[in-house]
Amino acid sequence: MGLVFSQTSELQYLDLSDNFLNSSIHYELGLCTNLTYLSLSYNKLNGELPNLKNLVRLFLANNIFIGQILPSLVSNWIELVSLYLQNNEFREYLANGMGDLISLSTLNLSRNHLTGKIPQSLGKLTQLQELDLSYNHMVGEITQSLGNSFQLQFLDLSANNSTGVIPLSKGLIGLVYMDLSSNSLSGAIPSKLPMLTRLEVTDKCDVYSFGVVALEVMMGRHSSDMLESELLESSTSMKGNADLLLKDAMVLVMSIALACIRTRLGLCPTMHFVSQNLLAQSLPCLPEPFGVLTINKLSPLQN
Repeated sequence: MGLVFSQTSELQYLDLSDNFLNSSIHYELGLCTNLTYLSLSYNKLNGELPNLKNLVRLFLANNIFIGQILPSLVSNWIELVSLYLQNNEFREYLANGMGDLISLSTLNLSRNHLTGKIPQSLGKLTQLQELDLSYNHMVGEITQSLGNSFQLQFLDLSANNSTGVIPLSKGLIGLVYMDLSSNSLSGAIPSKLPMLTRLEVTDKCDVYSFGVVALEVMMGRHSSDMLESELLESSTSMKGNADLLLKDAMVLVMSIALACIRTRLGLCPTMHFVSQNLLAQSLPCLPEPFGVLTINKLSPLQN
């Protein structure tokens, strides 16, 4: 990475997301014992996860980490409040040690290859507000222990292989968003469903999946690489206005995708709004020159 981590022991905040990093995380990063915020998302990193005891927020989404999330490693993350590991290649079962991260408010392990049952130990996460295990290979009944997470507002267990009945308890009355679609659940709709007074009936559920897929497609390769390859393949007559339109279109799709993946579903656009903007003849002006534009500088499209 070009950094000498052994000389940055006082470092508390490190953000290297959305780059071209393609190696393992250097062991010297473990010497940054004061590090509380670490974001390495949207790279091609692999190898072992960082062993840092004081981390509060850890973002490793959209990399190629593979294998099992080791319980011995999880046990060191006792200060974690936010853990984002989605869109990687994690396999095997979810460690019971996740339940020991008692300060955790956000846990996102979606779009991996996790198997086994959802651990009962997750019910120990009484501060948990957002849990996303969607698009994995989890099996068995959905643990009733999730009812102990009284702060839970966002629950997405969609696209797994869960069986049994829909689990509901008084502990889940704070839920605002619950997605259990694309499983093998059976039985009756729970009579306790009316207790979820904060749960929103909405026509915006499908836009979240659209936003995730759009971001995956757009971020599969860095946008500048994709643009360069398109220009190399195009004829000389296609240059000029066509180049500008391609850039504007990319920014439009990214802005729409960001609007679709808002945590608060009520702020997301409808699919009608999305389709109308994608079909629009006019495109928004770039907020900055395309060469310096990053995903962090984009604003979600307002509906």
